[in-house]
This record gives sequence, structure tokens and C-alpha cells, in this order.
Amino acid sequence: MLQLISFCLVLQLISAASNWQSSYPVVDPAIPHYKPRTTALTEQLNSVGANTLDSVTLRWIELFRNSHPEVATTMQALASGTVYTGFLTPVSSISVQVGPCAREILPNEAAEIRAKYGWDLLPFRVAGGSFKSPGYTHAIVIYVHKTNPLDRLSFSQLANAFRDGGVTTWGALGAGGEWADKKINLWGLVLPNGIAHYVQINVLNGAPWRTDINTVTSDTIPALDKISFAVSQDPYAMGYAGVSNWNPGVKMLSLSTTGDYIYPSWEKVLAKEYPLSRFAYINVAPTRPLHPNVVEFLRGVLSYEGQEIIAQNAAFLPLPAAIVEEELRKLELWASNATVIN
Repeated sequence: MLQLISFCLVLQLISAASNWQSSYPVVDPAIPHYKPRTTALTEQLNSVGANTLDSVTLRWIELFRNSHPEVATTMQALASGTVYTGFLTPVSSISVQVGPCAREILPNEAAEIRAKYGWDLLPFRVAGGSFKSPGYTHAIVIYVHKTNPLDRLSFSQLANAFRDGGVTTWGALGAGGEWADKKINLWGLVLPNGIAHYVQINVLNGAPWRTDINTVTSDTIPALDKISFAVSQDPYAMGYAGVSNWNPGVKMLSLSTTGDYIYPSWEKVLAKEYPLSRFAYINVAPTRPLHPNVVEFLRGVLSYEGQEIIAQNAAFLPLPAAIVEEELRKLELWASNATVIN
């Protein structure tokens, strides 16, 4: 029976994927082109981080080395979890190390860094997460049963449903009639997990999860597929997963932080207007000023050429110009001796 369910689920997912079309991402022309600084650099630049960012990181290093061949570079791409361990046992000085990461640093990882150094890693957003590619920091969507009368929820409503001590019935979220007194049956991932951490921080504002949430992990069936399948089997269920985990028994909700409700379309994820669009990061040690090698490398990554490398990757998405501008201002502050207020 389990094999039959798995087979049917695979067919559903293939059918769903064929209905989702996306355009090749175009780099925002407002992003400034890379203009290498002419000052000679010294020492090293070492990268330790995510294997899902290996091809783009290698090309970023090539972009850097084309202008600064005098800098010795190394690269290790094993997993996002190696970013923090890389800083705990650096290749050389932590001041010349960068940590590409396909997710946010987890609380237990941050705690180990803090215990050793007394500070947190400094993250720079360097790429948009994918629209729906599993393993590539895809956007998170909220699934409900296809018969659910609701089509949209605010972050405040989501937080109240998923957090401990919050609302427990569909009526509290605006569903009327026979739905009003029905319990919200929640589905999520076993902790610790990068996706669950992202939702907890960005939707629940760090509040604890509702204690009776159903949690799953991956085995022969990916965990997010299990969540969408569970929601399809229960009219009163709700869970989080990715666009590629859609099946005919569920629907995705439009979400709002404070303004308009936004549906998780390709265009809205690319523009980072959909509120559960995600990012990939490069983490660095918060030394002030940042080492010139790190600054120059990040200048290349946050240039038109650096984002073009992302666009050609076919998984991660280039950043909008407005976000690049924010990260470049942040980089300029940390590159100076001025006091930085986090």
C-alpha cells in the first residue's frame, strides 16, 4: 500500500511540475557593474560552505582572481552546516574566510560561534533562493486542503495558528459555517531544520511552535512531500512546504506581512515581493574593518557580473537591484573604521 501511495504521489508531483512554467531570470540592469579596485591585495581568501552553491562560488572566485591573481584562494563545498564549523576551525585566519550558505545559520550553530568568539557571523544576502528547486533554498508556501474556504492569510494569522498558545480553530482565522469550530491540524518538519527555522523566525518571530503540530522527516519519501500529502488527506489541515510539493488535493495561500496579499508566483519570488521568498548568504567574521580580500570578493558577488553568474545557474535567482544596494551599503559600512550599529 505504501508503494502504491508513493507511486501515485510521484505521478501527482510530475503532473504538478509540468504546470509551473518559469522564465530565464534576467539580471536587474540597475545593478552596478564590477569595477575592480587597483590596489594590490595580499594573503589568502578561503571559502568553506554549501555544496549547492559550489558552481557559483567557483565562478565568483574566478571573477575575483581575474583581477587579483596575487591572492591565493581555496574552496571547500560540502554543506551549509560546514560554514560554522569552518569558522570554528578555519583554514587560516578567520578574517580572510567566507562562508557561502544556502540558509540562515541555525541557533545551535550560532551558539557555538558565540561561545568561542563572543560574536555572531555577519551574513550578506548574495542570491535569491530558487522558485521551486528542491535543495536550492526554494520559496516556502502555505498549503491548505483544496476545499478550504480561505485563499489568503496574514503573517499575524499564521503566527497565531502555528505558535504555542495561539488560536486552534479555523473560525479564528476567518472561516465560517461548518468550518468555524473545526480544529486546525498543523504539519511541519522535525527540528532542527533550516526551513522550519526560517518559518519560525520570519512568521512566528521566534515564538515556540504549537506543541501538537505533526512533524515529519525524510526517508524514502521527501518530508515536504509528506506534508503536502497529509494536507491533501485532511480538510482541516495546514502545513508549509515548497511549490514543487503541490498535489491536486491542496492549494497555496496568498500571504501578507502588512500590505497586499501576494500569491507565490515565479515573478513575485524573483522580485522578492512574495514574503516567504528566501536568500542564500555569504557569512564573514564581523571584524572591523573587514579584510580587503573579503570586501573585494563581496563587491564582485554583488555586481552585475556576480549576479549574472547566479542567473546562469538555473536554480538560485539573481537579487533585485534594491536589495543589492542595501547589501553594498552594509558592506561599505563594515569596510570602514566607522562604528557599525547592527
